[in-house]
Amino acid sequence: MAQVLGVSVTDLQIASVVMEVSTGNVLARNVVDLADDSPESVFDAISQLVETAPFEVESITVACARRSMQVALHNTITGGTAGAPDWYARTTITDTPFAFANVAAAQSDQRGVVVVIDLAENAIPFNELSIAAVDTESASVVGAVQLPAGGEREPVTEPTGAATVAAAFDLLPTTDAGRRGVFVVGPGASLAGVGPALEYETQLPVQIADEPTFSAAHGAALHGRNRGTGAGARNRWLILGAAAAAAAVLAAIVVAVVLLSGGDDSPTPAVVSETVSAPTTTSSTPSSTSRRPSTTTTTAEAPVEQVPETAEQAPPPRDTVTVTQPPRTITRTTTPPTTTTTTSTTTSTTTTSPKPPVGESAVQQ
Repeated sequence: MAQVLGVSVTDLQIASVVMEVSTGNVLARNVVDLADDSPESVFDAISQLVETAPFEVESITVACARRSMQVALHNTITGGTAGAPDWYARTTITDTPFAFANVAAAQSDQRGVVVVIDLAENAIPFNELSIAAVDTESASVVGAVQLPAGGEREPVTEPTGAATVAAAFDLLPTTDAGRRGVFVVGPGASLAGVGPALEYETQLPVQIADEPTFSAAHGAALHGRNRGTGAGARNRWLILGAAAAAAAVLAAIVVAVVLLSGGDDSPTPAVVSETVSAPTTTSSTPSSTSRRPSTTTTTAEAPVEQVPETAEQAPPPRDTVTVTQPPRTITRTTTPPTTTTTTSTTTSTTTTSPKPPVGESAVQQ
C-alpha cells in the first residue's frame, strides 16, 4: 500500500496530510504553528514531518503561498548537498493554487471555474497566493491574485473586507462560461458569517471545504497522488498529468493586486508554477533532472492605488410620477359654548292673622 504526503505552507502555519494512493483516503493529518516564517524554520518543520510520518511515503508535494519560500525550499531540495536525505529526490515544490485546483476539483459541488480563497484564523486572506480561479473539470489553474505581505486587511466577515475580496475576484481571468461559485479553504473558512458575507458580495454560491484547515495540504497530496497513479486509476476531475500541468502553467495568468485598507505596499508580480525534483537512481547532484521547466506566463499588473476602471453611465431620466393624494379626513372637535343658567327665586310672603277667639266670626274679606 503506497502513500503520498501533502504539505501546505502559509504564513506561520504548516499543515500536512498523508493519503493512500489507491483509494485517496486520508490516513493522517497534522498542523504545526511556527515561531517565525524563516525558510530555515519552515524547512526544519517539513523535515520533521517527513521523518516522523506514521507511514512511509513515496512522494512529497509541498505547496507554498509565498514565492520567496518556494524558491528557498527549491534551492535546498535541489542543491545537491552531500549526504542529503533520499526524500529530496521524491519532493515536488509547487504553488498553493495548484493545490487549490486539486482540492476544489475533488470537493466542490460546482463544475467549471470557481474562485478559491484561503482564509487565516481571523477570516483575513493569507499573504501572497491565497486567491485563485481554478477549473474543477480539469483540476487546472486559470489565474491567481497575489496579496503583498504587510499592511492591514479587514476580515471577510466585515462588509469592507468582503467587498474588497469581491473586487479582487474581478481581476481574475474569466471564461465564456463564467464563474460557478466560491470555494473557501483555510482555518478561517469555518468562522460564522464567512459564507453569507461572501455570497452577498460576490453574488455566487459559496461552499466551505471539508476540514478547511487541511485543504491546501489535501490538494497537495492529491497533486502528488495523481502524478504517481496510472491513467486507468484517475478520476475524471484528476486528469492533471505532466502535459496537463505544463499546459496549466502556460495558461495561468497571475494578477498582482493590493488588498489593503491601509499602507503603501506594492505588489510583486508572480508566476503560478511548480518545481519538480525528479526521482533519481543515484545520490549524485541532480543537476540534469532538477532543472526547472521553461514556462511562458502572461503577467498582468494592477495599479497600486487604482481599482479597475468602470464606465460611468449617466443616470436615466427620471420618470414622471403623478401623485394623487386621497382626500384628507379632518375631524374637528367643537367645544360647546358655556351655558349660563339664571335661576329666578320667587319669595312668597304669607301673612297670617291671629286666630279669633272662639264664638267670634270676624273673618272679613
